[in-house]
Amino acid sequence: MRGTSVRNEHVHPEFEGESKRLKPCPFCGSNHVGMEKHHRSWFAKCFWCNATGPNEARKDHAAGFWNRRKES
Repeated sequence: MRGTSVRNEHVHPEFEGESKRLKPCPFCGSNHVGMEKHHRSWFAKCFWCNATGPNEARKDHAAGFWNRRKES
């Protein structure tokens, strides 16, 4: 089916909206951060200093862990 995609829209309430609002990088302070997918896992990444968050199966979880990390 052309133009059809299947997506899991269920988002755990703890992580709701996280992938849309990532905090700045904890290492360099850059706001140039985003989400990347590698094979079957997602992670947040700073595109300035290349820092990455933990790999997670779900995009919203990876974003949530990036946003909840301790400041360095």
